[in-house]
Amino acid sequence: MLDVLDEFLQDKKFECSVKKWLNTQPSEAQEKFALVMNKIQSDSSAVYVSHLYQALSKEEALPFKHTSFRNHVRGNCTCQK
Repeated sequence: MLDVLDEFLQDKKFECSVKKWLNTQPSEAQEKFALVMNKIQSDSSAVYVSHLYQALSKEEALPFKHTSFRNHVRGNCTCQK
């Protein structure tokens, strides 16, 4: 029990499943993903988030669902606060 409590006392920054997945990607992919996020956040009609999610999920099995992805990309995710 003490191990569990100690873990919760540590100052760990929360990372959502999208952020954890992104951290496993090559640095070039992370940089381009950040550019896409900036584009979406500055003009939400510039990129359809659902189309981006579908395209990425065709490339690989994503460890998160569309809603988590949408919240993260639009900047509403708790890991960004």
